[in-house]
Amino acid sequence: IVRAVDSLLRSEFGRGEGLADSSVRLLDPATGTGTFLARAYRHVAEAMEKAGDGGLWPDRARAHLAQHFFGFELLPAAYT
Repeated sequence: IVRAVDSLLRSEFGRGEGLADSSVRLLDPATGTGTFLARAYRHVAEAMEKAGDGGLWPDRARAHLAQHFFGFELLPAAYT
C-alpha cells in the first residue's frame, strides 16, 4: 500500500518526491502498532537513498515526516 500511495502521488498528483514531498500529509486512522507509518518512513528513507539524497534523510525525517505523518487508533483494543 505504501508503494502504491507513493506511486500515485508521483504519477497522478504531480508530487515528484512522492511521500517525501513537503506538501504531503499522511494519516493512518487505524494505526494499531504503527506498522503502516513505520513502513512509510522506511520507504521514504530508501527512496531518498536510491536517489542519492540519503544525506538529507535526517533533516527530512525531522522537518517533514515527524510533523506531517499522523496516526491514531479508533479501537484501543487493537494494540493492547
